[in-house]
Amino acid sequence: MWSAILGVLLAATVQGPSSSLPDSIYYLPVRVHLVYSSHSTALNTDRTAADVAQLLSTANSAWRAAGIEWTLESIRMDTALLVPAYDSVLRRERPGPWVVLLAPFPTHDLLLTGWNLYLVGDGGGVFGGFFRTELRGVVLAQRGFGIELTSGGRGGATLAHELGHSLGLTHQPCGVRRDIMAVGCWDPSQPSTLTPDQIVQARRQAALGRPIEHDIE
Repeated sequence: MWSAILGVLLAATVQGPSSSLPDSIYYLPVRVHLVYSSHSTALNTDRTAADVAQLLSTANSAWRAAGIEWTLESIRMDTALLVPAYDSVLRRERPGPWVVLLAPFPTHDLLLTGWNLYLVGDGGGVFGGFFRTELRGVVLAQRGFGIELTSGGRGGATLAHELGHSLGLTHQPCGVRRDIMAVGCWDPSQPSTLTPDQIVQARRQAALGRPIEHDIE
């Protein structure tokens, strides 16, 4: 599990290619959850509405080639649930099953007709971002593995990558062409790209107006 989560941290930078666009655009709503915790500093985020706008803008620059645009439905403040084991899992002092990683995030206010984005402070040595069906969306950290995930850079790129998982796309190796789903690589000089097959798959799921119903490791 750790290797899968590690890979998403170094998702491709997002500067969408200038190839021809699909005839129609899917507008996909995202409910943003700013997480607050009085017992775990790692969970606390200080992202602002401006940061949220930048994150979505950066992700949208990657998905423009597929005719997919992520739109802000609302921003909510969420109080994290108490999970004593959470911080020790982030420090990798004990195994981190998904049940522990997901437990702090309340699910009573999920957007059921779109996507959810939980913004947290620090993914520790475990994650920069991940998609899970239980949350009907993505958890994205401000930093992970000691690296800052800026809204207009790595953070927006990681968000674009994880949203790709939510549309059914799988990891791809680094290569000459910078695939949005590439893992373990980072080269700001290269624009992120999508293959025709990836666009077809992503648009097929986007047409349903909801994330896939199975997790991609």
